[in-house]
Amino acid sequence: MLSDGLKRDCQITQGTDDFENTGLIIGETAVNFTLMDIHGIEYRLSQLLNQPNTGSVKPVVMVFGSFTCPPFRQRVVATEQMHTKYGNSVQFIMIYIIEAHPVGSVCPYTGEVWTTSASTDKGGNPLTQPSTYQERVAQSKRMVQELGITIPLLIDEMDNPIWCTYGPAPNIAYLIGKNGKIIAKQGWYEPQLMQKAIEKYLSNQ
Repeated sequence: MLSDGLKRDCQITQGTDDFENTGLIIGETAVNFTLMDIHGIEYRLSQLLNQPNTGSVKPVVMVFGSFTCPPFRQRVVATEQMHTKYGNSVQFIMIYIIEAHPVGSVCPYTGEVWTTSASTDKGGNPLTQPSTYQERVAQSKRMVQELGITIPLLIDEMDNPIWCTYGPAPNIAYLIGKNGKIIAKQGWYEPQLMQKAIEKYLSNQ
């Protein structure tokens, strides 16, 4: 059974990239949530674990990121490959969160303007920080198209409850077991390590 109680405000320790010490911890019960994808389809974590249409129970891999986060962009292909390989046994989702390196706004992790090569799209157009949910949806759609994402992409709400609860970090990732417990956590997502965690978990089932 998942727990409730999403956080809707969070304090970020700026100037550090020690994201292992933020969010939930291994062995803790995951916090339930409901988000919509880029098409307006609603996803609930409890239903992703217990597939209502098939009656099966699957572990869930959650990868957090944004269009302006270079590590997230760099790891999309490897994540899609894992999704192809393990998609019958594991539910993969990506969660679009607050932009890491937007043009014209401060980086939420440093409090200073910090643009990178990922602060523009492939056409060189600047990527700004969405100020409304509709803008987040639009930017998410651009990201999906440009990066070739086929994994369901869920969009965090404007008060950032999933980001605050699971860790205010640019590219954090979790493996949640069938019982709703956190099996693996990565402050910085590493696909190869996540694949090992998936294989270990599945082999023990």
